[in-house]
Amino acid sequence: MSCGGWRARARTSRSVQRGSARSRPSSTSACGRRTAGAEHPVGVTHAVVARRLILAAAVAVCVLILGIGAFWGSPPETVALITLQPLASNLAGEALIAAVGGRIIENIKPLSMYRVALPRDEADADLGALREHTDLVRSAETEGEQIAQVVPNDALYRMFQWNLRRIGMEQAWDLRPSASDVVVAVLDTGVDLNHPDLKPNLLADQGYDFLDDLPSPQDDESHGTAVAGIIGAVGDNHEGVAGIAWRVKLLPIKALNSQGRGPDSVMVKAILYAADSGARIINISSTGTRYSAALETAVQYALDKGALVIAAAGNTGNSDNAVNYPAAFDGVLAVAAIDANDQLASFSQRQSYVALAAPGVDVPSTAWAGAGRGLYASQSGTSIAAPHVSGAAAILWALRPDLIAADIAAALRTNADKVANTDPGYGSGILDVAHAVAAVRLGVPARNSDTVALQPNRAATADVPPPPPLPNESRRWYFAEGSTRFPFDVSFALQNPNPQPTIAHFLFLTTDGKQVPYDMRLDANSRETLKAADVMPGAEFATIVTTELPVYVERSMYFGHLEDLVPGRRLECAALRHVGAVDESEPFADARPDALHARGRLSGRSHRAGAGDGTQIGLRQPAVHRLGIRHASHRRPTDRGRARDVLRQ
Repeated sequence: MSCGGWRARARTSRSVQRGSARSRPSSTSACGRRTAGAEHPVGVTHAVVARRLILAAAVAVCVLILGIGAFWGSPPETVALITLQPLASNLAGEALIAAVGGRIIENIKPLSMYRVALPRDEADADLGALREHTDLVRSAETEGEQIAQVVPNDALYRMFQWNLRRIGMEQAWDLRPSASDVVVAVLDTGVDLNHPDLKPNLLADQGYDFLDDLPSPQDDESHGTAVAGIIGAVGDNHEGVAGIAWRVKLLPIKALNSQGRGPDSVMVKAILYAADSGARIINISSTGTRYSAALETAVQYALDKGALVIAAAGNTGNSDNAVNYPAAFDGVLAVAAIDANDQLASFSQRQSYVALAAPGVDVPSTAWAGAGRGLYASQSGTSIAAPHVSGAAAILWALRPDLIAADIAAALRTNADKVANTDPGYGSGILDVAHAVAAVRLGVPARNSDTVALQPNRAATADVPPPPPLPNESRRWYFAEGSTRFPFDVSFALQNPNPQPTIAHFLFLTTDGKQVPYDMRLDANSRETLKAADVMPGAEFATIVTTELPVYVERSMYFGHLEDLVPGRRLECAALRHVGAVDESEPFADARPDALHARGRLSGRSHRAGAGDGTQIGLRQPAVHRLGIRHASHRRPTDRGRARDVLRQ
């Protein structure tokens, strides 16, 4: 075979030759070149390699050319969803889509909805052009992605924070759970600067106490701590509650004292300081019925600085329904309160200045431990509704920092859930953060003004469950060391303020381990008394009381009867917890009477206890709405007289 023929055969059988090359003996070909079996001669190998390099280069050039052609021929695309108006012509809609350069991928029937590909660099302009044709197009939006909703792992979220689910926070958190660069000023009783669920979000070194002219705005009432927690308790941290904004800059400013009161001049200074400190949102959860030109001037100063001022609408809707300030000032977003059934709270103001309604009945949040109710507690009021709107505004501003305060306010009001109720107390509707976020972020059009999303009188559903009591605010009480042995006598007074009857379950625990149950029926709006001696005569015992509805429970223990000295009368010495009869082993034994006066200021109710010397001691009970202290006083009977343990559930 000639050298040329050998080369041709070698090219067609390279794979076979490679497999057997090592087993074949060396030989000399007719061409005079030494081979190793079927190995290529040296000259041939170089030629083959050269040809392969040329071929590879040609392929690479072709690929490059084809790639460039594909790039110019098929630019990157954005997929959008275009929905036509119900009565619009599909042909007209398709023609409009084609006119803006859209390519229909899919027609989703029977909704007159199209999945459309748009050139990526022109998608925003094309969508804007489509939205202008309101006669044909109902909505034009980029296609999103459905993922599992963000649910924080905070311990109390799933069971208790109905309020955040109601305003659509799980959907909103999908896009933006935090507002790390937004400063929200909380003008209130201060904030607990050491609360574990707030401390990471507090601008504590920038806060101020304008009441006492001090740099530490420490809370001494708990109201401001609750407000701050709704706005920005740290979320998804396995602890306590979640705030609307998991990360946010909370600027604590103390303008109210331990009784929740403060002069207008202090509030004026607080507003000016917040505005000058760069707060984009100023939350004022306090009100006054007297118009103040100075206060209005301060609010206008903040508005001129670009801040959004949000205020509580007022809590006298079921009495005088007076106009409240600063809520009624122009430019202020006034917030009313609803319950878990979307019903306007009875106390919430019914005034034309109301902008929005938000959850404000039995809302769990952070608490100042010094108030005696633990680190978390439920509160009610328009003061509690307002921070929901403040937190929502922070989320929106984090999404679109280029917007101004008026844009944020408009987005919140326009996208609120409308209600089929003409009561002015609802304002523009119920806060809906999910839809507001969608409107700001995704370009979803605002709802029509005649859209009715919810019925205010509807029953509670599984989506918005009625909130059970917090773990530290249970309907279970423990009374230690009672006795009906001479000369002691114990009685329990129970008041049921509910419109329906309930059962109080007593369990008496004796010192020898015996357990004696006893049930007492409480009629609606009734007060009943149980004498312990009727159930446990001549015994020493502890008592556990559990109720099916929130009620008031009071234990009275009498001893030291001096009826032989004063016929028909008992000499009674009365005391409340920490006053008169204190178990020195208790953790609160060093509590001062003045601290008790600072434990709650909203209800204004007081219990008066007559001391042995005839003096009267007035103690305000915790200012909570049908919630109260976790346990009864744990104290031993003393020779100081009659000890009363007052609890409010």
